Amino acid sequence: MPTPFSPSFLGGEARARAFLPDDFRDGSRRAEHVRLAAGRAVSPRTLGALKALSARLPASPAREAHLERLGAGRAAVVVTGQQVGLFTGPLYAFAKAASAIAVARALSDETGVPCVPVFWLQSEDHDFPEIDHCVVQPRKGEPVRLSLPAPPGDGRRSVSCLALGPEVSQALDGLAQALDGLPHRDEVLALLRTHYRPGAGWVDAFAGVMAEVFAAEGLVFLDPRDPALMQEVLPLHRRCFAEHQALSRALLEREAALEAAGFEVQVRVRPDVALPFVHAAGRDGPRERIAPQALPAGEVCFSSSALLRPLVQDTLLPTAAIVGGPGELNYFAQVGPLYAHLGLPMPMVLPRARFRVLDARTRDDLAALGRTAAELEVPRAQALASLGGTSGEPTPDAVERELLAAVEPVLASLPKDPRLGDAVELTRGTVARAAARLKARWAFARGERDQVLAQRVGRLQTALFPLGQPQERVYGLPSMAARHGLAEFKAMTFAKLSPFSGVVEELHP
Repeated sequence: MPTPFSPSFLGGEARARAFLPDDFRDGSRRAEHVRLAAGRAVSPRTLGALKALSARLPASPAREAHLERLGAGRAAVVVTGQQVGLFTGPLYAFAKAASAIAVARALSDETGVPCVPVFWLQSEDHDFPEIDHCVVQPRKGEPVRLSLPAPPGDGRRSVSCLALGPEVSQALDGLAQALDGLPHRDEVLALLRTHYRPGAGWVDAFAGVMAEVFAAEGLVFLDPRDPALMQEVLPLHRRCFAEHQALSRALLEREAALEAAGFEVQVRVRPDVALPFVHAAGRDGPRERIAPQALPAGEVCFSSSALLRPLVQDTLLPTAAIVGGPGELNYFAQVGPLYAHLGLPMPMVLPRARFRVLDARTRDDLAALGRTAAELEVPRAQALASLGGTSGEPTPDAVERELLAAVEPVLASLPKDPRLGDAVELTRGTVARAAARLKARWAFARGERDQVLAQRVGRLQTALFPLGQPQERVYGLPSMAARHGLAEFKAMTFAKLSPFSGVVEELHP
């Protein structure tokens, strides 16, 4: 049975290193990536696009200083990115940004080379259902999902051309209600209302919040749908069409090798179409994958696919390291042949930070059960079974039957004396009534105990494993910031973040 690539890679297995080097584990190899990246300059057109976007975001002297370092040359970048989800989407978008910042700092300290954290705003994507919602944990009760309706059209337009409608105000009101009673709710709502407003672009709203959250750290943002950047990578897209057959062969060979090694293939190659998407109706029109021979003559608008995006990124930037989640690690194992064929140096790939947030009540509940958070990240029935509950115990009905059955051989062994008849029946009745009372009391006590256990497990899983997924993949930043305060939550994150480990860290507010 094929297995995902990322657990093997994170575990340091040799079969995974054959497809994606784990250079992030070794200081000398990290330094080599930084040195090579710093030898490549950012083009004036790319730098101009980065500065133009920065000027539209909340002010950040640290970000301006990072852009100046890029312009001066001999600097490297650490890149991460994510789709522009509602109210910043799942918590791992925040974790990715924090990871890129921490990795850039660590590499700068190790090498003395300026390393700039860059967040790639995935504005090219058209998968609206992946970004249309945000889930939060209220003070009490089950997760609350807030969402916006799909825009009109065929659903294949990049999110870069989508604006927020009036429904976003209703979603914010719903968020206010869901977070009612949490100490930092108003702070979070004020931040979101500043950027998520009717008429604002999805990309602008997401970038505005993230830029404000990470203003002190100087996080730089890149929007690949910027016209200047689209022009900058136009030769790469055209080359992918011109050399389509060779690229497809290389990718298919990598697919086969991954499968032979026992790995799942994250992104299936379509050899009948080229890697870039084409926007036949222009930048804001729908996008599609087409065969190379169908490429129209003249000016064409392109955007990147999942396997091509890292190549576009590293055409624009002097990338020393890419920070990705488990899913991205899976497809980074596929892109090595693209880098080799196109003559681009492949940067170091390392895992983003992964977190669980355990507040005081969650920690108390875990201690009462004698379990770790990781042990509760399983389906509810499995969690209850693992905790014992009533498993292995006889049922109250079974105990009653056994008691009644046990008394009969004793009564049957008595002499057949008519004078004992009434006493035998009286004894039999007394035992039956006592067994019935025991069954009723046991059933009640066991039900109470099971109910308390179920409530405790339910509460823990709402906090740690909501909707059957890890916390960071479901709850959004508003959920944590409203509980703990944005500044405090960010400080906790950076205090715990280990830039080159990839292990799951626990945050204890």
